[in-house]
Amino acid sequence: MSLNFKKYISCLALCLFILGTSYAQRFSAGAVLGINASQIDGDAYAGFHKIGIVGGLQAFVAIKEKLDVGIELRYNQLGSRSVPNNQNSINPFNATFNYAEIPVTINYKDWYIEDENYYRIHFHAGLAYGRLISTKLDSEDSFDQLKDYFNDNYFGALAGVTYFFNKKIGITARFNRGILLLFNNNKTDAVNHPSLLSKHITFTGTYKF
Repeated sequence: MSLNFKKYISCLALCLFILGTSYAQRFSAGAVLGINASQIDGDAYAGFHKIGIVGGLQAFVAIKEKLDVGIELRYNQLGSRSVPNNQNSINPFNATFNYAEIPVTINYKDWYIEDENYYRIHFHAGLAYGRLISTKLDSEDSFDQLKDYFNDNYFGALAGVTYFFNKKIGITARFNRGILLLFNNNKTDAVNHPSLLSKHITFTGTYKF
């Protein structure tokens, strides 16, 4: 991760903390940490077998009593991994794509806990933009010939739900699907490989400041 990116994260963390503490009636901020289970359509390896880490910061602004707009800054580790079949004939394959990602969501809150003044369930949906930071390929697979043609930009759609145990701590499950192709076979004649599209399921813990 570059020095400039680390400085950006530090500045955003400070801004989110100030917003969350100074404007608590309308703004809130927090941190998330968890895992992705991801796969890549078009790589011939089915299943969400690639496990990666995800973490970052989030901020929300209330636009109605039950409706928020959220923005996040995340480090997101995606990719694909093979698992042996019954004949143990699948070649070992492991591809890792590390992104700096900014999801923007609309959040609907329900199940109000009156005694503690918070909503237990938060449904959300939105879009995410990511920028590829680094790539690692551990394989003898044809992915090696694609390393100069991967899309540096990720753009996808997402939907999920957060369950809060109290006002500060919750858990989130989210499904994410790419809209932009990771590799587009219509944009180059240099290699012959199917187009690639990322999908992943995210499980995170949330802590609100």
